[in-house]
Amino acid sequence: MREEFLLSGNEDSSIRKKLAMDAVIRFAPDNTYKAAALLYMNQDCQQAEAILMEELEGVRSRKDCSDFHFIIMIYIYRMFHSRISDTLKNALEETMVQYRYWIDEPGDDVMWFFSENHALLFHCCQYLTGTYLPDRIFTNSGKTGAEVKERGEELLHQWFDDFFREFITEWNSNAYIPVDVLGIGTLYNLTEEDNPLHKKAQKALDMIFYSLTVNAHKGAVMTSFGRSYEKEMKGNYNAGTTSLLYVAYNAGYLNRACIGYISLILGNYEPPMEYKKYAVIDEEEEMIFENTQGFENHVNLYLYKNNRALLSTAVGFKPFEKGYQEHILQATIDETAQVFINHPGEAFPYGSGRPNFWAGNGVLPLGAQFENTAVLRFHIEEEERIGYTHAYIPISAFSRYKGEDGVLVLEKDGAYIAVKALQGLTIQEHGPNQFREFISQGRDNVWVVRVGSLREDQSLDDVFDAFKTCHQHGRNQHFCYR
Repeated sequence: MREEFLLSGNEDSSIRKKLAMDAVIRFAPDNTYKAAALLYMNQDCQQAEAILMEELEGVRSRKDCSDFHFIIMIYIYRMFHSRISDTLKNALEETMVQYRYWIDEPGDDVMWFFSENHALLFHCCQYLTGTYLPDRIFTNSGKTGAEVKERGEELLHQWFDDFFREFITEWNSNAYIPVDVLGIGTLYNLTEEDNPLHKKAQKALDMIFYSLTVNAHKGAVMTSFGRSYEKEMKGNYNAGTTSLLYVAYNAGYLNRACIGYISLILGNYEPPMEYKKYAVIDEEEEMIFENTQGFENHVNLYLYKNNRALLSTAVGFKPFEKGYQEHILQATIDETAQVFINHPGEAFPYGSGRPNFWAGNGVLPLGAQFENTAVLRFHIEEEERIGYTHAYIPISAFSRYKGEDGVLVLEKDGAYIAVKALQGLTIQEHGPNQFREFISQGRDNVWVVRVGSLREDQSLDDVFDAFKTCHQHGRNQHFCYR
Protein backbone atom coordinates (compact mmCIF):
# COMPACT_ATOMS: atom_id res chain seq x y z
CA MET A 1 0.00 0.00 0.00
CA ARG A 2 1.51 3.32 -1.07
CA GLU A 3 1.89 5.91 1.67
CA GLU A 4 0.43 8.61 -0.55
CA PHE A 5 -2.74 6.55 -0.86
CA LEU A 6 -3.04 6.32 2.93
CA LEU A 7 -2.64 10.10 3.17
CA SER A 8 -5.03 11.00 0.36
CA GLY A 9 -8.16 11.68 2.41
CA ASN A 10 -10.08 14.83 1.51
CA GLU A 11 -13.60 15.98 2.37
CA ASP A 12 -14.10 17.44 -1.12
CA SER A 13 -15.51 14.68 -3.36
CA SER A 14 -14.31 16.41 -6.54
CA ILE A 15 -10.74 16.36 -5.23
CA ARG A 16 -11.05 12.69 -4.27
CA LYS A 17 -12.25 11.88 -7.78
CA LYS A 18 -9.30 13.77 -9.29
CA LEU A 19 -6.87 11.92 -7.03
CA ALA A 20 -8.50 8.62 -7.98
CA MET A 21 -8.25 9.44 -11.69
CA ASP A 22 -4.58 10.30 -11.21
CA ALA A 23 -4.01 7.00 -9.38
CA VAL A 24 -5.47 5.05 -12.30
CA ILE A 25 -3.25 6.85 -14.80
CA ARG A 26 -0.08 6.56 -12.72
CA PHE A 27 -0.41 3.15 -11.09
CA ALA A 28 -3.02 0.98 -12.78
CA PRO A 29 -1.80 -1.68 -15.22
CA ASP A 30 -2.21 -0.98 -18.93
CA ASN A 31 -5.85 -2.00 -19.23
CA THR A 32 -9.18 -0.62 -20.41
CA TYR A 33 -9.75 1.36 -17.22
CA LYS A 34 -6.45 3.17 -17.61
CA ALA A 35 -7.27 3.89 -21.25
CA ALA A 36 -10.60 5.42 -20.19
CA ALA A 37 -8.85 7.62 -17.61
CA LEU A 38 -6.29 8.81 -20.19
CA LEU A 39 -9.02 9.71 -22.67
CA TYR A 40 -11.13 11.40 -19.99
CA MET A 41 -8.17 13.61 -19.05
CA ASN A 42 -7.23 14.02 -22.73
CA GLN A 43 -3.75 12.68 -21.99
CA ASP A 44 -1.69 10.46 -24.28
CA CYS A 45 -4.58 9.32 -26.46
CA GLN A 46 -2.11 7.33 -28.54
CA GLN A 47 -1.18 5.20 -25.53
CA ALA A 48 -4.88 4.74 -24.74
CA GLU A 49 -5.56 3.48 -28.26
CA ALA A 50 -2.64 1.06 -28.11
CA ILE A 51 -3.98 -0.34 -24.84
CA LEU A 52 -7.49 -0.69 -26.25
CA MET A 53 -6.37 -2.43 -29.43
CA GLU A 54 -4.53 -4.99 -27.33
CA GLU A 55 -7.39 -5.43 -24.85
CA LEU A 56 -9.85 -5.89 -27.71
CA GLU A 57 -8.22 -9.20 -28.56
CA GLY A 58 -9.57 -10.69 -25.34
CA VAL A 59 -13.07 -9.48 -26.12
CA ARG A 60 -12.94 -10.76 -29.71
CA SER A 61 -11.83 -14.18 -28.53
CA ARG A 62 -14.55 -14.13 -25.84
CA LYS A 63 -12.28 -14.74 -22.90
CA ASP A 64 -13.90 -15.22 -19.51
CA CYS A 65 -14.38 -11.81 -17.85
CA SER A 66 -14.09 -10.04 -21.20
CA ASP A 67 -17.40 -8.38 -20.26
CA PHE A 68 -15.56 -6.58 -17.41
CA HIS A 69 -13.56 -4.68 -20.02
CA PHE A 70 -16.07 -4.54 -22.86
CA ILE A 71 -18.46 -2.40 -20.81
CA ILE A 72 -15.87 0.39 -20.53
CA MET A 73 -14.90 0.06 -24.20
CA ILE A 74 -18.53 0.80 -25.04
CA TYR A 75 -18.39 3.83 -22.73
CA ILE A 76 -15.26 5.00 -24.53
CA TYR A 77 -16.92 4.51 -27.94
CA ARG A 78 -19.84 6.68 -26.88
CA MET A 79 -18.20 9.39 -24.79
CA PHE A 80 -14.83 9.84 -26.54
CA HIS A 81 -15.96 9.25 -30.11
CA SER A 82 -14.25 12.42 -31.31
CA ARG A 83 -10.94 11.56 -29.63
CA ILE A 84 -10.37 8.09 -31.02
CA SER A 85 -9.21 7.15 -34.50
CA ASP A 86 -11.39 5.66 -37.21
CA THR A 87 -9.31 2.50 -36.95
CA LEU A 88 -10.27 2.07 -33.29
CA LYS A 89 -13.90 3.01 -33.95
CA ASN A 90 -14.17 0.39 -36.68
CA ALA A 91 -12.50 -2.23 -34.48
CA LEU A 92 -14.92 -1.48 -31.64
CA GLU A 93 -17.94 -1.62 -33.94
CA GLU A 94 -16.87 -4.93 -35.46
CA THR A 95 -16.40 -6.37 -31.98
CA MET A 96 -19.83 -5.10 -30.94
CA VAL A 97 -21.63 -6.83 -33.80
CA GLN A 98 -19.70 -10.10 -33.45
CA TYR A 99 -19.90 -10.53 -29.64
CA ARG A 100 -22.01 -13.11 -27.88
CA TYR A 101 -24.27 -11.33 -25.39
CA TRP A 102 -26.26 -14.08 -23.71
CA ILE A 103 -26.85 -17.81 -23.47
CA ASP A 104 -29.71 -17.65 -25.97
CA GLU A 105 -27.24 -16.67 -28.71
CA PRO A 106 -24.96 -19.05 -30.64
CA GLY A 107 -21.47 -19.64 -29.29
CA ASP A 108 -18.97 -22.14 -27.97
CA ASP A 109 -16.72 -20.25 -25.58
CA VAL A 110 -15.47 -20.04 -22.00
CA MET A 111 -17.39 -16.93 -20.92
CA TRP A 112 -19.23 -17.33 -17.61
CA PHE A 113 -22.77 -15.93 -17.82
CA PHE A 114 -24.52 -17.14 -14.72
CA SER A 115 -23.37 -15.08 -11.73
CA GLU A 116 -25.16 -11.89 -10.78
CA ASN A 117 -22.33 -9.55 -11.81
CA HIS A 118 -21.63 -11.22 -15.16
CA ALA A 119 -25.31 -11.27 -16.10
CA LEU A 120 -25.54 -7.54 -15.36
CA LEU A 121 -22.55 -6.67 -17.53
CA PHE A 122 -23.70 -8.79 -20.48
CA HIS A 123 -27.14 -7.17 -20.36
CA CYS A 124 -25.62 -3.67 -20.16
CA CYS A 125 -23.34 -4.38 -23.12
CA GLN A 126 -26.21 -5.81 -25.14
CA TYR A 127 -28.51 -2.86 -24.45
CA LEU A 128 -25.88 -0.19 -25.09
CA THR A 129 -24.35 -1.63 -28.27
CA GLY A 130 -27.80 -2.13 -29.74
CA THR A 131 -28.60 1.48 -28.85
CA TYR A 132 -25.52 2.82 -30.63
CA LEU A 133 -25.68 0.60 -33.72
CA PRO A 134 -29.44 0.22 -34.30
CA ASP A 135 -29.24 -0.47 -38.04
CA ARG A 136 -26.27 -2.85 -38.07
CA ILE A 137 -26.75 -6.60 -38.31
CA PHE A 138 -25.22 -8.30 -35.29
CA THR A 139 -23.65 -11.24 -37.07
CA ASN A 140 -23.53 -13.65 -34.13
CA SER A 141 -27.26 -13.48 -33.42
CA GLY A 142 -28.48 -12.33 -36.84
CA LYS A 143 -30.52 -9.56 -35.22
CA THR A 144 -30.53 -5.86 -35.95
CA GLY A 145 -29.09 -3.49 -33.39
CA ALA A 146 -32.61 -2.31 -32.56
CA GLU A 147 -33.61 -5.91 -31.76
CA VAL A 148 -30.43 -6.40 -29.72
CA LYS A 149 -31.26 -3.28 -27.71
CA GLU A 150 -34.80 -4.50 -27.09
CA ARG A 151 -33.58 -7.86 -25.81
CA GLY A 152 -30.93 -6.23 -23.61
CA GLU A 153 -33.51 -3.84 -22.17
CA GLU A 154 -35.84 -6.73 -21.37
CA LEU A 155 -33.07 -8.63 -19.58
CA LEU A 156 -31.93 -5.54 -17.66
CA HIS A 157 -35.42 -4.94 -16.29
CA GLN A 158 -35.56 -8.59 -15.20
CA TRP A 159 -32.14 -8.24 -13.57
CA PHE A 160 -33.12 -5.11 -11.64
CA ASP A 161 -36.41 -6.68 -10.53
CA ASP A 162 -34.45 -9.62 -9.08
CA PHE A 163 -31.88 -7.28 -7.53
CA PHE A 164 -34.49 -5.12 -5.80
CA ARG A 165 -36.23 -8.24 -4.47
CA GLU A 166 -33.15 -10.26 -3.42
CA PHE A 167 -30.30 -7.72 -3.29
CA ILE A 168 -26.76 -9.14 -3.65
CA THR A 169 -26.71 -12.93 -3.67
CA GLU A 170 -22.90 -13.00 -3.15
CA TRP A 171 -23.46 -10.93 -0.04
CA ASN A 172 -20.92 -8.26 0.97
CA SER A 173 -18.36 -9.66 -1.50
CA ASN A 174 -15.28 -7.44 -1.74
CA ALA A 175 -14.55 -9.08 -5.09
CA TYR A 176 -17.93 -8.64 -6.78
CA ILE A 177 -19.65 -5.57 -5.35
CA PRO A 178 -17.14 -3.43 -7.31
CA VAL A 179 -18.12 -5.29 -10.50
CA ASP A 180 -21.80 -4.57 -9.84
CA VAL A 181 -20.90 -0.89 -9.40
CA LEU A 182 -18.93 -1.00 -12.66
CA GLY A 183 -21.97 -2.17 -14.60
CA ILE A 184 -24.68 -0.20 -12.83
CA GLY A 185 -22.55 2.95 -12.73
CA THR A 186 -21.75 2.77 -16.44
CA LEU A 187 -25.42 2.25 -17.28
CA TYR A 188 -26.24 5.28 -15.09
CA ASN A 189 -23.60 7.35 -16.90
CA LEU A 190 -24.83 6.43 -20.38
CA THR A 191 -28.59 6.83 -19.94
CA GLU A 192 -30.75 9.94 -19.74
CA GLU A 193 -32.45 10.97 -16.50
CA ASP A 194 -35.94 10.17 -17.82
CA ASN A 195 -34.91 6.65 -18.87
CA PRO A 196 -36.46 4.04 -16.52
CA LEU A 197 -33.14 2.15 -16.54
CA HIS A 198 -31.34 5.29 -15.35
CA LYS A 199 -33.73 5.56 -12.42
CA LYS A 200 -33.31 1.88 -11.60
CA ALA A 201 -29.52 2.24 -11.79
CA GLN A 202 -29.63 5.11 -9.30
CA LYS A 203 -31.82 3.13 -6.92
CA ALA A 204 -29.51 0.11 -7.16
CA LEU A 205 -26.39 2.22 -6.52
CA ASP A 206 -28.07 3.82 -3.51
CA MET A 207 -28.85 0.34 -2.13
CA ILE A 208 -25.24 -0.77 -2.60
CA PHE A 209 -23.79 2.28 -0.87
CA TYR A 210 -26.21 1.90 2.03
CA SER A 211 -24.98 -1.68 2.44
CA LEU A 212 -21.33 -0.64 2.13
CA THR A 213 -21.63 1.98 4.86
CA VAL A 214 -23.57 -0.27 7.22
CA ASN A 215 -20.96 -3.02 6.85
CA ALA A 216 -17.90 -0.73 6.82
CA HIS A 217 -15.51 -0.46 9.73
CA LYS A 218 -12.53 1.91 9.74
CA GLY A 219 -12.69 2.26 5.98
CA ALA A 220 -13.06 -1.37 4.92
CA VAL A 221 -15.77 -4.00 4.51
CA MET A 222 -14.54 -6.98 6.54
CA THR A 223 -17.58 -9.13 7.24
CA SER A 224 -19.13 -12.44 6.32
CA PHE A 225 -18.98 -12.80 2.52
CA GLY A 226 -21.09 -14.69 0.03
CA ARG A 227 -18.06 -15.19 -2.17
CA SER A 228 -14.51 -14.70 -0.98
CA TYR A 229 -10.95 -14.84 -2.25
CA GLU A 230 -7.86 -14.87 -0.06
CA LYS A 231 -6.42 -11.72 -1.62
CA GLU A 232 -9.54 -9.70 -0.71
CA MET A 233 -9.79 -11.20 2.78
CA LYS A 234 -6.23 -10.26 3.72
CA GLY A 235 -5.53 -7.26 1.49
CA ASN A 236 -8.20 -5.00 2.90
CA TYR A 237 -6.43 -1.69 2.22
CA ASN A 238 -6.37 -2.71 -1.45
CA ALA A 239 -9.93 -4.05 -1.81
CA GLY A 240 -12.30 -2.54 -4.34
CA THR A 241 -14.89 -1.80 -1.66
CA THR A 242 -12.27 0.15 0.31
CA SER A 243 -11.68 2.51 -2.60
CA LEU A 244 -15.43 2.78 -3.23
CA LEU A 245 -15.84 4.01 0.34
CA TYR A 246 -13.01 6.47 -0.23
CA VAL A 247 -14.44 7.97 -3.42
CA ALA A 248 -17.98 8.06 -2.07
CA TYR A 249 -17.51 9.16 1.53
CA ASN A 250 -13.83 9.72 2.35
CA ALA A 251 -14.33 6.76 4.68
CA GLY A 252 -11.92 4.27 3.07
CA TYR A 253 -8.61 4.52 1.27
CA LEU A 254 -7.54 5.30 -2.24
CA ASN A 255 -5.99 2.36 -4.09
CA ARG A 256 -5.61 1.14 -7.65
CA ALA A 257 -8.49 -1.35 -7.43
CA CYS A 258 -10.38 0.81 -9.91
CA ILE A 259 -12.81 -1.71 -11.42
CA GLY A 260 -15.50 -0.33 -9.11
CA TYR A 261 -14.69 3.32 -8.81
CA ILE A 262 -13.86 3.95 -12.48
CA SER A 263 -17.56 4.42 -13.27
CA LEU A 264 -17.92 6.85 -10.34
CA ILE A 265 -15.05 9.08 -11.42
CA LEU A 266 -16.17 9.01 -15.08
CA GLY A 267 -19.69 10.12 -14.17
CA ASN A 268 -21.70 12.34 -11.87
CA TYR A 269 -23.44 9.88 -9.52
CA GLU A 270 -23.24 10.99 -5.87
CA PRO A 271 -24.13 8.49 -3.14
CA PRO A 272 -26.57 9.71 -0.46
CA MET A 273 -24.54 11.54 2.18
CA GLU A 274 -26.92 10.56 4.99
CA TYR A 275 -25.47 7.04 4.79
CA LYS A 276 -22.04 8.21 5.94
CA LYS A 277 -23.17 8.16 9.59
CA TYR A 278 -23.26 4.36 9.41
CA ALA A 279 -19.71 4.07 8.11
CA VAL A 280 -18.18 6.14 10.92
CA ILE A 281 -20.08 5.74 14.18
CA ASP A 282 -19.42 7.74 17.33
CA GLU A 283 -17.34 6.68 20.33
CA GLU A 284 -20.21 5.55 22.55
CA GLU A 285 -22.43 4.10 19.82
CA GLU A 286 -23.16 0.47 19.06
CA MET A 287 -24.96 -0.82 16.00
CA ILE A 288 -26.71 -4.09 15.23
CA PHE A 289 -27.84 -4.82 11.68
CA GLU A 290 -29.85 -7.90 10.73
CA ASN A 291 -31.05 -8.63 7.22
CA THR A 292 -32.00 -11.44 4.88
CA GLN A 293 -30.96 -11.37 1.24
CA GLY A 294 -29.88 -13.36 -1.78
CA PHE A 295 -31.49 -15.83 -4.14
CA GLU A 296 -34.67 -17.12 -2.50
CA ASN A 297 -33.57 -15.21 0.64
CA HIS A 298 -30.89 -17.80 1.25
CA VAL A 299 -28.81 -15.99 3.88
CA ASN A 300 -29.58 -14.37 7.22
CA LEU A 301 -26.89 -11.87 8.22
CA TYR A 302 -26.15 -10.49 11.68
CA LEU A 303 -23.67 -7.68 12.23
CA TYR A 304 -22.54 -5.95 15.42
CA LYS A 305 -20.13 -3.04 15.50
CA ASN A 306 -19.02 -0.26 17.76
CA ASN A 307 -16.45 2.46 17.19
CA ARG A 308 -13.58 0.00 17.75
CA ALA A 309 -14.58 -3.49 16.57
CA LEU A 310 -16.96 -5.46 14.36
CA LEU A 311 -18.38 -8.99 14.34
CA SER A 312 -20.38 -10.45 11.45
CA THR A 313 -21.96 -13.88 10.90
CA ALA A 314 -24.03 -15.65 8.25
CA VAL A 315 -26.51 -17.28 10.61
CA GLY A 316 -27.51 -20.88 9.92
CA PHE A 317 -26.24 -20.86 6.34
CA LYS A 318 -26.40 -24.43 4.96
CA PRO A 319 -24.82 -25.99 8.07
CA PHE A 320 -22.71 -29.12 7.58
CA GLU A 321 -23.11 -29.03 3.80
CA LYS A 322 -20.20 -28.81 1.40
CA GLY A 323 -19.04 -25.24 0.97
CA TYR A 324 -17.77 -23.16 -1.92
CA GLN A 325 -16.42 -19.64 -1.32
CA GLU A 326 -18.77 -18.60 1.48
CA HIS A 327 -17.11 -16.87 4.43
CA ILE A 328 -19.25 -17.36 7.53
CA LEU A 329 -17.73 -15.37 10.40
CA GLN A 330 -15.45 -12.34 10.64
CA ALA A 331 -14.13 -10.40 13.65
CA THR A 332 -12.40 -7.10 12.89
CA ILE A 333 -10.52 -4.34 14.71
CA ASP A 334 -8.92 -2.76 11.64
CA GLU A 335 -7.69 -3.64 8.14
CA THR A 336 -5.01 -6.01 9.45
CA ALA A 337 -6.06 -6.86 13.02
CA GLN A 338 -8.71 -9.46 12.24
CA VAL A 339 -9.83 -13.02 12.94
CA PHE A 340 -11.64 -15.46 10.67
CA ILE A 341 -12.23 -19.20 10.93
CA ASN A 342 -12.83 -21.91 8.34
CA HIS A 343 -12.59 -25.58 7.47
CA PRO A 344 -9.87 -25.66 4.76
CA GLY A 345 -11.05 -26.72 1.34
CA GLU A 346 -7.55 -27.93 0.47
CA ALA A 347 -4.37 -28.68 2.39
CA PHE A 348 -1.91 -26.63 0.33
CA PRO A 349 -1.72 -23.02 1.62
CA TYR A 350 -1.37 -21.52 -1.86
CA GLY A 351 -3.60 -23.78 -3.89
CA SER A 352 -6.20 -22.65 -6.40
CA GLY A 353 -9.20 -24.57 -5.13
CA ARG A 354 -12.63 -23.14 -4.51
CA PRO A 355 -12.78 -23.40 -1.54
CA ASN A 356 -9.09 -23.11 -0.80
CA PHE A 357 -6.96 -23.11 2.34
CA TRP A 358 -8.40 -19.85 3.73
CA ALA A 359 -11.26 -18.71 1.48
CA GLY A 360 -14.49 -20.65 1.84
CA ASN A 361 -15.12 -23.92 3.69
CA GLY A 362 -14.74 -27.55 2.74
CA VAL A 363 -17.72 -28.17 5.02
CA LEU A 364 -19.81 -25.25 6.24
CA PRO A 365 -20.35 -24.72 9.97
CA LEU A 366 -23.53 -23.80 11.78
CA GLY A 367 -23.12 -20.13 12.65
CA ALA A 368 -25.02 -18.08 15.20
CA GLN A 369 -24.58 -14.63 16.72
CA PHE A 370 -26.15 -12.51 19.43
CA GLU A 371 -24.90 -8.98 19.91
CA ASN A 372 -21.08 -9.10 20.16
CA THR A 373 -20.70 -12.90 20.57
CA ALA A 374 -20.82 -15.55 17.85
CA VAL A 375 -20.55 -19.34 17.74
CA LEU A 376 -19.47 -21.70 14.96
CA ARG A 377 -20.32 -25.39 15.26
CA PHE A 378 -18.38 -27.70 12.91
CA HIS A 379 -19.26 -31.30 12.07
CA ILE A 380 -16.94 -32.85 9.48
CA GLU A 381 -17.66 -36.36 8.24
CA GLU A 382 -14.94 -39.00 8.09
CA GLU A 383 -14.87 -39.07 4.29
CA GLU A 384 -13.60 -35.50 4.29
CA ARG A 385 -9.83 -35.55 3.92
CA ILE A 386 -9.12 -32.59 6.23
CA GLY A 387 -10.14 -33.21 9.83
CA TYR A 388 -9.36 -29.89 11.49
CA THR A 389 -10.46 -26.26 11.47
CA HIS A 390 -8.27 -23.20 11.84
CA ALA A 391 -8.29 -19.45 12.38
CA TYR A 392 -6.41 -16.70 10.58
CA ILE A 393 -5.02 -14.53 13.39
CA PRO A 394 -1.96 -12.45 12.42
CA ILE A 395 -0.66 -11.81 15.93
CA SER A 396 1.85 -9.19 14.74
CA ALA A 397 -1.12 -6.99 13.79
CA PHE A 398 -2.18 -6.73 17.45
CA SER A 399 -0.50 -4.81 20.28
CA ARG A 400 -0.93 -7.57 22.87
CA TYR A 401 -2.32 -11.07 23.12
CA LYS A 402 -2.69 -13.83 25.71
CA GLY A 403 -3.48 -17.49 25.16
CA GLU A 404 -3.97 -20.67 27.16
CA ASP A 405 -6.14 -23.82 27.15
CA GLY A 406 -7.86 -23.11 23.86
CA VAL A 407 -8.54 -19.45 24.69
CA LEU A 408 -6.86 -16.54 22.91
CA VAL A 409 -7.54 -12.86 23.52
CA LEU A 410 -6.05 -10.04 21.48
CA GLU A 411 -6.13 -6.27 21.79
CA LYS A 412 -5.38 -3.17 19.74
CA ASP A 413 -6.39 0.48 19.99
CA GLY A 414 -8.73 -0.09 22.91
CA ALA A 415 -10.55 -3.03 21.32
CA TYR A 416 -10.35 -6.77 21.85
CA ILE A 417 -11.17 -10.02 20.06
CA ALA A 418 -11.60 -13.13 22.19
CA VAL A 419 -11.52 -16.63 20.68
CA LYS A 420 -12.11 -20.06 22.18
CA ALA A 421 -12.03 -23.47 20.45
CA LEU A 422 -13.48 -26.52 22.20
CA GLN A 423 -10.71 -28.79 20.88
CA GLY A 424 -7.90 -26.41 21.80
CA LEU A 425 -5.62 -24.12 19.81
CA THR A 426 -2.11 -24.65 18.48
CA ILE A 427 -0.17 -21.84 16.87
CA GLN A 428 1.61 -22.58 13.60
CA GLU A 429 5.27 -21.70 14.13
CA HIS A 430 6.72 -22.75 10.77
CA GLY A 431 6.03 -22.22 7.08
CA PRO A 432 4.14 -19.51 5.21
CA ASN A 433 1.46 -19.15 7.89
CA GLN A 434 3.72 -19.00 10.92
CA PHE A 435 2.31 -16.85 13.72
CA ARG A 436 -0.84 -16.24 11.66
CA GLU A 437 -2.55 -19.63 11.80
CA PHE A 438 -4.13 -21.24 14.88
CA ILE A 439 -5.20 -24.86 14.36
CA SER A 440 -7.86 -26.77 16.26
CA GLN A 441 -7.83 -30.50 15.62
CA GLY A 442 -11.04 -32.51 15.50
CA ARG A 443 -13.98 -33.09 13.23
CA ASP A 444 -16.52 -32.00 15.83
CA ASN A 445 -15.66 -28.61 17.19
CA VAL A 446 -17.13 -25.40 18.53
CA TRP A 447 -15.56 -21.97 18.24
CA VAL A 448 -16.74 -18.94 20.20
CA VAL A 449 -15.76 -15.40 19.22
CA ARG A 450 -16.45 -12.11 20.99
CA VAL A 451 -15.46 -8.52 20.21
CA GLY A 452 -15.63 -5.44 22.40
CA SER A 453 -14.04 -2.30 23.75
CA LEU A 454 -11.60 -2.17 26.63
CA ARG A 455 -12.64 0.52 29.09
CA GLU A 456 -10.99 1.94 32.16
CA ASP A 457 -12.40 -0.78 34.43
CA GLN A 458 -11.59 -3.69 32.12
CA SER A 459 -8.26 -5.07 30.92
CA LEU A 460 -7.33 -7.81 28.47
CA ASP A 461 -6.62 -10.04 31.48
CA ASP A 462 -10.20 -9.49 32.66
CA VAL A 463 -11.50 -10.49 29.23
CA PHE A 464 -9.30 -13.58 29.26
CA ASP A 465 -10.51 -14.67 32.69
CA ALA A 466 -14.15 -14.09 31.77
CA PHE A 467 -13.90 -15.86 28.44
CA LYS A 468 -12.49 -18.99 30.04
CA THR A 469 -15.93 -19.46 31.61
CA CYS A 470 -17.23 -20.58 28.23
CA HIS A 471 -17.64 -24.27 28.94
CA GLN A 472 -19.06 -27.50 27.65
CA HIS A 473 -22.42 -28.90 28.75
CA GLY A 474 -22.86 -32.64 28.24
CA ARG A 475 -22.43 -34.84 25.21
CA ASN A 476 -24.03 -32.37 22.78
CA GLN A 477 -21.17 -29.96 23.35
CA HIS A 478 -23.22 -26.83 23.93
CA PHE A 479 -21.40 -23.66 24.94
CA CYS A 480 -22.62 -20.91 27.17
CA TYR A 481 -21.13 -17.59 28.22
CA ARG A 482 -21.35 -16.40 31.81
